[in-house]
Amino acid sequence: IAPLHHNVFSFFPFNVEMHYLLAMHLHAGPWAGMFLAQWMHGMFIVLTVAAIYSTVRTFASPLAACVAALAAGFSPWLIMLGSVAYDEGGLLLFSTLGIAWLLVILSSEDVDWMLGIAAGLCAGFACGCKLTGVPILLIALPVIVLVLRPTRRVIGQLVIYEAIALLVFSPWLIRNQVWAHNPVFPEAASLLGAGDFSPIQVARWHQAHSPRPDQQSISAHLQALWEQVIIDWRFAYLLLPVSLVAGFSTLRWRGGRFLLLSLVVFAIFWLCFTHLQSRFFVPAIPIMAMLVALLDQRVLKWLPIPLILLAIPSFAWMHHELKPFAEAIAVESPSILWPVFYPPEVKTAAMQDKPLILVGDAKAFWFDIPMSRLHYRTVFDVDTSDGRPTIAAWMEGTKDLSDANVVVDPGELERFSRTYKGIPLPPGIGELRQPTVFDLHDAFVQP
Repeated sequence: IAPLHHNVFSFFPFNVEMHYLLAMHLHAGPWAGMFLAQWMHGMFIVLTVAAIYSTVRTFASPLAACVAALAAGFSPWLIMLGSVAYDEGGLLLFSTLGIAWLLVILSSEDVDWMLGIAAGLCAGFACGCKLTGVPILLIALPVIVLVLRPTRRVIGQLVIYEAIALLVFSPWLIRNQVWAHNPVFPEAASLLGAGDFSPIQVARWHQAHSPRPDQQSISAHLQALWEQVIIDWRFAYLLLPVSLVAGFSTLRWRGGRFLLLSLVVFAIFWLCFTHLQSRFFVPAIPIMAMLVALLDQRVLKWLPIPLILLAIPSFAWMHHELKPFAEAIAVESPSILWPVFYPPEVKTAAMQDKPLILVGDAKAFWFDIPMSRLHYRTVFDVDTSDGRPTIAAWMEGTKDLSDANVVVDPGELERFSRTYKGIPLPPGIGELRQPTVFDLHDAFVQP
């Protein structure tokens, strides 16, 4: 792996994406391995549900464990995320296992240091899947365990937990320190170092990962919690309220208090440190499912029916959204789907033995051509701080490709100009109605 200075996301930890790289190596190519990558992520979700079942069996009945697994498995968010090659599944699986081992540490009288090692391994792997795991798993949850049971044995286990978690997570931190002189770049750029980002790029990243201007007030944050979590059908409506009822009904059990406080921490983190999008509350689903298992047995036996019924909208939504891609099933090349997204001239340009530069569009995976002649840049890697026109900034590093074709996506450029800082709308872009091909001699794409 190497830093891609045209794709800032290459600086993120890759514990899940490395599985996809393995899939692509096993099949001798990225497009040949793409379906295995999707199956891999689907299995992360399946294993997460299995981990929830196994965790609940340590403190509740088989019925409770089955209901908890159903509550998570039929959560529309998990169904939707499990169907794509993403990174959320790894975070869900390893954070669930980390929470499970913390529960064991909290309730066990055993002085087995392997408990702290197992918990730390899982927490470190989770942080290596997604940086959002760091404040929850390395800071908040250990503090909750310490508050609930401040004994010497627990303190010793937590020291081991933190040391192992940081050891497992450290390769990604070291890599970024070497690449960008900031272990968590592009996060904390203003505090720890901005790498090759200019001040305007740092501001753009911060703005894009902060609440919208109309969501800055406390009331707006709470309104977002209501809309994005509490009444969001992708959380199956019942999951959050039932988990809260179950949690408050079992406060006498230390493990119940731990799960309830963990859910509260997730809510606080979501409200204060994310840009208030529903997906960032998904890691709380396993905790909610475990809390559901604490309900009275007489209630639990009736709960699977509404949980399954409430998952039906997710299947209907997926059917509606994926219907246009029905022809993609088992395709060997994304180019088969080019007519769905691009006009014919883009296909013609891509098939020519010439460099292809994408401006606005960063969906490089759609173009199954050698990367030696495909050039793209994410919106966060576009530096307009020196006053260069937007299109010229987008083509940075490709000026020597005099015979290149340039594909300008007007829709994406308009969206970026509207929603991201420091992306001026190029003059004349409004005259384009679809992705359009130019060459570098055309006045429209000249610096």
